[in-house]
Amino acid sequence: MNKVDVAIIGGGPAGLSAGLMLGRARKRTIVIDEGRPRNGVTREAHGFLTRDGISPREFRRIAQEQLRVYPSVSQAEDTVVSISGEDGSFLLETATGMKIASKKLLFAAGMKDRKLKIPGLADVYGKSAFVCPYCDGWELRDEPLVVISRGAALMHFAPLLSGWTKRFVVCTNGPDELSEAERDELRDHGIPLFDTPIRAILSSEGMVNHVTLEDGIEIPCTGIFFKSEL
Repeated sequence: MNKVDVAIIGGGPAGLSAGLMLGRARKRTIVIDEGRPRNGVTREAHGFLTRDGISPREFRRIAQEQLRVYPSVSQAEDTVVSISGEDGSFLLETATGMKIASKKLLFAAGMKDRKLKIPGLADVYGKSAFVCPYCDGWELRDEPLVVISRGAALMHFAPLLSGWTKRFVVCTNGPDELSEAERDELRDHGIPLFDTPIRAILSSEGMVNHVTLEDGIEIPCTGIFFKSEL
């Protein structure tokens, strides 16, 4: 039985940063991470001072290495499958059978992207198709893009993306789930809207060329942003 003060579930930037500070506070800490980071498909990570543009793999390597300086912090590549107990006395069990008694829990599990069933998307994901403009919008600034989204998520996402480029087309890949007023708002801002299902995304070496719809329309673009909950 491993006994710790804090069990951190998730070993991305947030979980590793928490582990660093707890290690410096001399708290017995374990960071549990399954080793499949959300940004593992991307070439670069952005938004971290002194590390802007670093590869996600290198970022994690450096962070994990720095944690090893602190003897009260341990790291485990594993998955928590059950938690019981209450504040001050939790019991965790992992997929490998490890049992951990912890006074506190810190969840830093982040997000998982659901895969869209669009032929060709997997070939460009992380190379020219992304989910977060704050992370990757700069590289695609002022470029012609396709946005794959619908409904309320689209009406939030479209104004957000316009900070990086005004040259984008919306593909809802089926019913747009919008009101007529929302469609009018997109038209007033000059944003083309296509609700025909997507046949395929065409690309070369991970770089998208165009999006083809089921009715034969081809939409040229150099990048894609999509909402993975579709």
